[in-house]
Amino acid sequence: MRVVQLVDTLGSGGAQRLALDIARSGASRWSWSGLVTVSDAGVSSEHDPGDIPHLSLGSEVLTARKRVHQTLAFVAAYARLRSLVARLEIDVVQTHLPLANFLGLMLGLQGGRRVFGTVHNTREFDYGDADDRLRARLRRLAYRGIVHRCAGMIAVSAGVRDAVAVEMGLSDTEKDRISVVTNGVLPQGPPDPDRRRAWRRDRGVAEDEILIVGVGRLTDQKNLRDLVAALTLLPATTPSWRCLVAGDGPNLASLRRQIADAGLTDRVRMLGHDPQVPELLGAADIFALPSLWEGLPLACLEALGAGLPVVGYRIPGLIDVVEDGVQGLLADTGDARAFAAQLGVLVADRESRHRLGAAGYALVMKNHSFGRVLADLERVYAGRSPR
Repeated sequence: MRVVQLVDTLGSGGAQRLALDIARSGASRWSWSGLVTVSDAGVSSEHDPGDIPHLSLGSEVLTARKRVHQTLAFVAAYARLRSLVARLEIDVVQTHLPLANFLGLMLGLQGGRRVFGTVHNTREFDYGDADDRLRARLRRLAYRGIVHRCAGMIAVSAGVRDAVAVEMGLSDTEKDRISVVTNGVLPQGPPDPDRRRAWRRDRGVAEDEILIVGVGRLTDQKNLRDLVAALTLLPATTPSWRCLVAGDGPNLASLRRQIADAGLTDRVRMLGHDPQVPELLGAADIFALPSLWEGLPLACLEALGAGLPVVGYRIPGLIDVVEDGVQGLLADTGDARAFAAQLGVLVADRESRHRLGAAGYALVMKNHSFGRVLADLERVYAGRSPR
């Protein structure tokens, strides 16, 4: 089987990471496995394809400002994609993110290979220019086309499948054409104590301080402003704590102003883009995820796989992997004071941190290994139910 993952860009994000991990892991199972990006824009150093085949369509569709230029760039990208998959004799194309999904639909309409669009988010139609009414309508039509005219659609969680089915007004029969293949990660397990101490020391984190970390694109969806608001309510001592957030995005400057205005610059630091996320998680004690909506967040799975308890909001996607009081602690969505209270519980209680962290690690090992992801995908590619 010859399989390609098509994604908009290799910028930072869970969808890009999943596409890359599938392509890389599939190289040992399929006769050919590679990655194709629509555009070279926004390449992130954390998403280095390494030695797997990586080709780019070189499209400017994401950077073109005028609609006519976007249309011409899209047509050119499709022509290059069609030529590429024919030359490489590709059997299966799995697409990720709206632009790649749209190109996948066009490829599926041509026939000759199995195409699967992927939905990563419970609010899939809020990506990008959600306020562009024409584009929003075209996106819904395209996604319905994927369900009906392609080999199928893949959702990263049951909640994502249900949400996109409601958004598109699908019948139960149509909804059955969306297969659920939940996200997976490679659990890193407990960190090496010496490396943990060295990493913390190099970043000014004392050995006895509780380290709270966050990871993600700094956007309204990820809602890091609520994390900063919650931290202003935490006592500064007994025990002492610090917070590090890895990620970049449009809200970076406003978050830094919020931190300064709250007088937290000595305790809370925005790291910007940091490719050393595994090291960050290995050095941490608590993972904070104040997102307002998600699909099935890879950053959360990675934190659970590192043995960290999670504090988050009670949202679809997150509640699929974090049960309140079992793998972490949850608060009502948007309630920064309740979020702070849950953080405070874990900051003060070492035993709870270890108990919840161990339960999260066990959950990831059981249900979210990457070997299971590949096995499920192979069933879907072959036209069978994932499990």
